[in-house]
Amino acid sequence: MSKKIISVLLSVTLVLSLFTVFISADELSPVMKKSLSQLQGELSGFYKTAKSQVARDDWENIPGASQLPETKVLDDQAQQARTLAKNGNIVECENFLIDLYGGWDAEKNDYKDGNKPYTPMQNAGLLRGRPFDDYIARDPEYGYVKISAVLGEVTAKAYEIDPETGEYKELKDENGNPILVRQQGSEPFGVSTNPGQYTIDSWYNFAVQIKKMQEFMSVTPQYPTSQLSVSTRSEVQKALDGYRAAYDALELIPSETDSSLTEEQKAEKREINRLKSILKLIVDCYDGYSAGDTTQVDNVLAFAALWEDFYQKQDGSTTQEKVDALNDWFIINGISYKVYIADPDSTEPEKDNASYVALDDTYLQNLKNWVNTATELINDPNATVEQLEQYVNVNETYYDKDGNWKLVDEAEDPAYVRANFVTTITDYHYFREQVVGEYNGHLFVSTNYRLAKSAIIAQAENDYNDKRYEGAEAEYQALIQSCEAGDRLLNGSVKNPTEQMFWDAIAQIQAAYETLYAKRKETPTHVVLYDKITEFVKTVPVDSNGTQSTYTEDSWNALKTAIADYESQVEVYNKLVEEINADTSLSENEKAEAIAAELEKVNIKAFLMNDKYNALVLISSNVSSEDVYNAARAILEKAGELYVLLSDDLDLTPYTQESFDRFAAAYEALKEAMDTLAQEKRDGALALSYGDQEILNLVAALISAQAQLEYNPNTCND
Repeated sequence: MSKKIISVLLSVTLVLSLFTVFISADELSPVMKKSLSQLQGELSGFYKTAKSQVARDDWENIPGASQLPETKVLDDQAQQARTLAKNGNIVECENFLIDLYGGWDAEKNDYKDGNKPYTPMQNAGLLRGRPFDDYIARDPEYGYVKISAVLGEVTAKAYEIDPETGEYKELKDENGNPILVRQQGSEPFGVSTNPGQYTIDSWYNFAVQIKKMQEFMSVTPQYPTSQLSVSTRSEVQKALDGYRAAYDALELIPSETDSSLTEEQKAEKREINRLKSILKLIVDCYDGYSAGDTTQVDNVLAFAALWEDFYQKQDGSTTQEKVDALNDWFIINGISYKVYIADPDSTEPEKDNASYVALDDTYLQNLKNWVNTATELINDPNATVEQLEQYVNVNETYYDKDGNWKLVDEAEDPAYVRANFVTTITDYHYFREQVVGEYNGHLFVSTNYRLAKSAIIAQAENDYNDKRYEGAEAEYQALIQSCEAGDRLLNGSVKNPTEQMFWDAIAQIQAAYETLYAKRKETPTHVVLYDKITEFVKTVPVDSNGTQSTYTEDSWNALKTAIADYESQVEVYNKLVEEINADTSLSENEKAEAIAAELEKVNIKAFLMNDKYNALVLISSNVSSEDVYNAARAILEKAGELYVLLSDDLDLTPYTQESFDRFAAAYEALKEAMDTLAQEKRDGALALSYGDQEILNLVAALISAQAQLEYNPNTCND
């Protein structure tokens, strides 16, 4: 690749002129400076919105109910707005709107509270998030916070509710620091766990209702603004009736009413029941691996697979012979990757981003024992707090002043920490995830399969980008397509995939790779890079003293040093290869592994050399390829603001369709190029699809097209 002198456009001025309709001052309202027609439009808009809110108070569908007084006020305001829109003068209309929305903010050029007329009715009917949430959480009779002492006390920031708006406001002390309070009711992962005094079944039924109420306020694909925002008063009351019924059905455990027990004994029984309740949620499971499964379980701690199905993932198909064969295949095909055999008894840490697979069922038995023992504890009337805490994670955590994550109970003064820091509870199912992860992470499935697959595909992509597969496009695409079977296993579209299925999937990829590899040009990657760079160096002009003046001295010397380092490493490599091949104490596999390790050192030097080549800085422009990339990205983002603005509503664009189409085509061309480069940079491609000059040409085309946007005389005045 040859380097060209880069010409950079240093600055671009982008101008978008918008038209203004001028009207005389005496036609504008005194405060908001709006025309009568504008005010009438706002009054009509309020009328429509207000009537839609009034309709939400369908009190006729609630036995014994009557219309809310706040609804009557809103309806009267709607009728007044309608009358003013027809007959009111400009001052009357303005005064009504300013009062309706709580005043006019001249700095923001907007009303102070756009929801003010609707808030009282929405609050009274629990048709708004804040009052609805406050009811189910803090109501004196039915609020769950006062009874859900989840994991004891937890520190949190203190808030108060504005009685007028219903909004929460953070409380601060005289120094402006947040006020911290001890509160009950922390529900990690959205699970309102049993405070302990209620039977497991009755509490779980109530907890499900809490979750449903919280989801009632949540944005979902079905309800983009939440179900609550579109529900009527009767629909809200129906949902709350289910919640209140579950609350009323809460049943105390026998020890709570046992007069023979001391308060300490009752507290211990309560804690045991609380931990059992949580543990039952943790060992609960459902068929989450079904193809196309859309099951929404109420228990978000439940394991997303039936335990027996999950156990079957280890089917005995992973053997020493298979692992050895795969590793030999990697070596033969020039891929720097290895699958290791896991050793449950080893104290040595496993390598990062490496695959460790188990040949026996140690990890499986550990998981089975964990689930079985946990289940037994749930049903054991003599289970202790100490036993249960081995299965339920109840660690309270905080971040210290330096931002370090720590356990509260390990602090020098836990009481001080709880009084002065925001504390939270880590996930209940942490211990389960540990044992599940140990099992799943040592099977030839998911991550271990993905790592092996990625090593194959990455090697093929590198060789493809190095032009080693010219003329083998069909074989290369066949390799990419061979991943589809494994991808279906990974994305959950196949129910209960086993190790054998993943072994079959990797075998398909191996077969496709072998077909492609047969057409590979054998020149090693590091040699390809070296040849490319040394050929380039020869093209750089030098004076009679052998000095080049095209690139900055620092960038040029960095490249020359990297070339020399690479050449030295090659010399070491060639010498060591001779020694390794001559060593009779080594097996052929050991020789191959040793040579591969030395080759990796050469490759590292080659890639560093290539990095310095790409980082050369031209003296004439003092601009690197990265500078060009960043500048083009910035120009693209700026032009994108105009593109999005005009694309959102083409009917309102002030420009001719022809000139906008030119601008859009230039924008999309540069965007495609930048997206391609971004992906290639992430993938570590050795050869990029666009050079500096090509990017600069696209930038120039975009700037030119934007500068040539023509105003449409039909939509714009002077």
